[in-house]
Amino acid sequence: MKQKELSIWLKGIVIVCAGFGAVMAAVLMPQFALYISYAYPVMDKLMPYWYLFIALTGIIFYIGLLYIWLICNDIAADNSFSIANSNRLKVLSRLALLEALLYMIACVIFAAISISNTSLQETDMWVLAIGIFVIFVAIIVTIIMASLSHLVEKAAILKEDSDLTV
Repeated sequence: MKQKELSIWLKGIVIVCAGFGAVMAAVLMPQFALYISYAYPVMDKLMPYWYLFIALTGIIFYIGLLYIWLICNDIAADNSFSIANSNRLKVLSRLALLEALLYMIACVIFAAISISNTSLQETDMWVLAIGIFVIFVAIIVTIIMASLSHLVEKAAILKEDSDLTV
């Protein structure tokens, strides 16, 4: 697969992810907020914070997609190994870590409220399990992006040295 073709495929995936993210932020997450509000009347007061959480998560997600799009542009231009892409991967790593931290805070708050109202119910355990899964995936993405950033930086330096030698 050539760089141009790979770039088109990756951009298509980014577009699909953007659509999925829009559905999550506009439909599923607000419905989940209503479920929590219904299950825990005490959470009604916290709904503005829930919507802030959704907004922050969405902003981080779309900033990440923008950086991936920029990397795709460099792939199409046959400039995959560059310091700019290394820095973009570093930013993606930090965004994923920020997402993990947001979900950790949300899980702790949800667990504290669940325990203070009653004991943890089965649905509460599912909500926490999903939150912990998101944290786990975000940490894995953080590690992968940080590693790729390092490798791309080293490759960019080698490429630069090679270009200067020739």
